[in-house]
Amino acid sequence: MYSKKGWGGDINPYVQTTIEKAPPPDDQDAFVSLVVFEFRDEDLIGVWPSPDAPEKEYICTQPNIDKKFCNSTQLGAFILSPNASDSRNPILSYKANLKDPEAPLYHVERTGYYCVSSAPFSDGVQYKGKVEFRNAYGNLPAAQIAKLPFYAGITIVYAVIGIFWGFLYAQNRHDILPVQNYITAIIVFLIAEQLMTWGFYDYQNNHGSNALAKVLLIIVSILNAGRNSFSFFLLLIVCMGYGVVKPTLGKTMVYVRFLALAHFVFGVIYAVASLSITPDNAGPLVLFAPSPPSTSGRSILSTTR
Repeated sequence: MYSKKGWGGDINPYVQTTIEKAPPPDDQDAFVSLVVFEFRDEDLIGVWPSPDAPEKEYICTQPNIDKKFCNSTQLGAFILSPNASDSRNPILSYKANLKDPEAPLYHVERTGYYCVSSAPFSDGVQYKGKVEFRNAYGNLPAAQIAKLPFYAGITIVYAVIGIFWGFLYAQNRHDILPVQNYITAIIVFLIAEQLMTWGFYDYQNNHGSNALAKVLLIIVSILNAGRNSFSFFLLLIVCMGYGVVKPTLGKTMVYVRFLALAHFVFGVIYAVASLSITPDNAGPLVLFAPSPPSTSGRSILSTTR
């Protein structure tokens, strides 16, 4: 997460953990232990019962109070190291009663990687909850916010290139080769595609991942796949001499278009995966997403030899 100074924004960034209200059937108090911290402070959570102990004691229970690992006011919360108050970032440790669980805000003052850990304090407790990591700038994850200014900048760059190309195209409109019409088309397509991608991230940042954001994601994925396929198609016909050496490619053009179409279909699948999965949530299956488009891409490149 970014601090308010780190990226800017209108609100103070925070982490909020909300536990669902679930009173036990016997109407007894049931508690859940929670702790919010920055990952560099992980060593300050829990205590070693002895120098040769295999693992730390993390929860303040009555036996741990008797051993002086914590005091009675901390019963049910995570145990913090005696020097936890000296950490650069505050550590929030508390217990939530499932009859009426509280949801305190953890205010983020410094940029860092913040974590939430929970454990049932009472025996047999089952619980559900959610964690909201709210950055100051909006709803985009911290791993994706850099894409917002990037696509804004690349859209402006493509627009400037398009203006210069259009000026030269108009000046030499009577001597235009067929392949230059394809280049004009892809420049216009690139401007529209990058503008749409910029709009998608801007909308998701302002409104979150709602239904319209998912529709925009599909549109951007299709445009992204179209851009890659169009670029490979243009590379292939230029390498075959279309418009320069050969006025037409004949039946070969059919195969080229079929290969570009296959790359487009595979590219849509890959684009959806790359846009919807953040780096910190990527699993092993994401490694297989590039396989189909990379295979068709290699086929196109091998054809240009």
